[in-house]
Amino acid sequence: MDNSTHKTQLKAGNVYIFDFEAFPNFFYALFLDLSTSNFHTFTVDQLNVLRGFVNQDDLLIGYNNRAYDDVILRSIIDGHVSICGEIYELSQKIIGRQRDDKQLNRYYWDTHPWKEIDLMQVKPPSLTGKVDDWSLKKHQIRLRWQDVRDLPYPFDKDLSAKEAAEVMEYCKNDVLSTKAVFEDFEKQGVFDVARSIAELFDLVANKPFYRYQAQLRSGILSQLYRRSIGMPIGRKIKQPAPTYFEPRLYINEAVAFSAA
Repeated sequence: MDNSTHKTQLKAGNVYIFDFEAFPNFFYALFLDLSTSNFHTFTVDQLNVLRGFVNQDDLLIGYNNRAYDDVILRSIIDGHVSICGEIYELSQKIIGRQRDDKQLNRYYWDTHPWKEIDLMQVKPPSLTGKVDDWSLKKHQIRLRWQDVRDLPYPFDKDLSAKEAAEVMEYCKNDVLSTKAVFEDFEKQGVFDVARSIAELFDLVANKPFYRYQAQLRSGILSQLYRRSIGMPIGRKIKQPAPTYFEPRLYINEAVAFSAA
């Protein structure tokens, strides 16, 4: 697949399908380059290499990556985690939805220094139910994937070298099936609207590929307002001070109320 002609990218550099696995004593990051079909792997001993691997022109495609893998990757790149125990603890915070962590909460909503597509937030017309109802395993079954399996070991287990190798194979299977989901969505044309929105509205960037419609609506209305008044994209819109209605100021003094 040629990155220069790939339909879904938004002026992207390299296009990767990726997935992470985090255990108390083992971390694994796997990236599949769509243009070369080469795999790039990183363990905890290679975090410095990983920090320099992803750049702002790359497009990262995953499944539920916006709420999990992207947060871990951003924390690694920014230097907030550097050992297996820290990555595992972060992973558990994410899974447990511990939004009291300000840094973690910010990473949920920040625009990251790379382009991204979260296939879990994409819902073709052919699918029913909410996007959250569609796990990667459910898509694997829908696509009749040849290898549908669960994580081979509990997420809180210290892995032996042999067990770690099994987890690496599990991760590879998830990456390949994510690629299959991505290609299926492309065939269905589900990225066409997102691509059009991204091209029409600079402010939303590639958010149509991972944001809900209500969140997109806010960004689009903001950009339309800026255009209408000639406001630069980077300038913050100041909201007017809130006003409150005080009934007592508008009721005639001759009117009285009493309890029934």
